[in-house]
Amino acid sequence: MATHEVVRYVRRKIDDDFTEPLTYLGSEQRFVSSLINSSVNNLEEQYILGTDTYKETYIDNNGNLKIEMSYHINSDEHENLTDYYKVVTTIYKDYMKKSFYFDNKQIYLANKAEEVDPIDPTTFVTIQTDELYFVTNNGATETLILTKTTERKYKENGTREVIREKITNHIAS
Repeated sequence: MATHEVVRYVRRKIDDDFTEPLTYLGSEQRFVSSLINSSVNNLEEQYILGTDTYKETYIDNNGNLKIEMSYHINSDEHENLTDYYKVVTTIYKDYMKKSFYFDNKQIYLANKAEEVDPIDPTTFVTIQTDELYFVTNNGATETLILTKTTERKYKENGTREVIREKITNHIAS
């Protein structure tokens, strides 16, 4: 695998020593434009406060919680907007409701034996997916760009929870 050196900064040599302060190359957040279809001025403001969003939540046909977050300037004409990003989050129903809880040092478990299995999985189980889309043609075309899959398992007799997040790039060649 080839390695590439990247110039990160420039320093001027004075006499026989590099004592001149560094001159960094690259842009500061305040000079980078914000997300398209946003009312903030730059990336710095967007990083601090966020950007305009339109959020819808519902339960799908499988009982999973769906959250659709569209990133654009808000308008009553949400369905007629174009050229913006949208994230669709699915939180799987088996992990929305807790069938157990802790109170100080005591654990309270589910009443039914079949409800106990989701409490302590020892293999990775998908608990959430986040899909990033780019929406064009007044909402008619949604291009899937990335999917983040969040998985959970327990180890060491349930004393450690392990969360694994994987990103799948759908447009990489």
